[in-house]
Amino acid sequence: MIVIRGGTFLMGGSKSIKHRPDNETEHQVTVSSFLMSPVDITTLDFKKFVDATKYQTHAERFKNALEGTEAGAYASARLTWKSHGMNSLPVVAVTWWDAVQYCNWRSKAEGLDAAYTISGTTVSMNRTANGYRLPTEAEWEYAAKGGAVKAILPGSSGLLFAGLAGDKLEQFRDPDNNPVLSQVGNSAPNELGLFDMCGLVEQWCWDNSGPYPTEPSSDPTGPAAGPSRILRGGSWYDGAFQCRVSARSDYYSPDTASDFIGFRVVRTASERE
Repeated sequence: MIVIRGGTFLMGGSKSIKHRPDNETEHQVTVSSFLMSPVDITTLDFKKFVDATKYQTHAERFKNALEGTEAGAYASARLTWKSHGMNSLPVVAVTWWDAVQYCNWRSKAEGLDAAYTISGTTVSMNRTANGYRLPTEAEWEYAAKGGAVKAILPGSSGLLFAGLAGDKLEQFRDPDNNPVLSQVGNSAPNELGLFDMCGLVEQWCWDNSGPYPTEPSSDPTGPAAGPSRILRGGSWYDGAFQCRVSARSDYYSPDTASDFIGFRVVRTASERE
């Protein structure tokens, strides 16, 4: 886990970004220190959870993975987290619910306090707990932008990702220029040591989808309720514009599973970290 020192930053996209969506309006946000996994959770990571608990994902139970990504073998309504084998690929075909369950299991396995209380279809977060959880949208963007290091690359596009060229993610394409899923850590990290923040898989965040606040805020967690959860980072399937650090990549129902959706985890930092 990488320690991300807290600080204040401008969340959202600069006005200089051509065709910047209205939902990316810049606003001041302060975030507290936290820890973030350097890479996305892999199939091997997720296998430990499944082996220990016999957990079945939503895609396995309800066969509801999305179809139609036009990516050949990666588009299947029968896709599950096991479809690509046990390796260093980011785990995909996991819903927001699956990710939350993984976080609580990992917390318990490591003797930490669970960050989530789950009761049926209601999930509440205890941000003071030292266990694993999904990043808030603000934490995700702060880390992607380099945190207090302010590791923003020059230029108006807002890209913070080695290997982006034009509108294609070259390192995630095969010799025939078809998009493919890559192993974690294949691209250069940002200055915080975080890999694949943009362009590998879209990453579930805690927040319900909704407009940004207009006033400065501290440790925002998004709207209290809503039908969908935020994903950030873009994916191997997206063009570069959707993989900007300020791009609000997508929002889906929390029971959505797809071949371009994965997640990474964070923990609230203790005083000694």
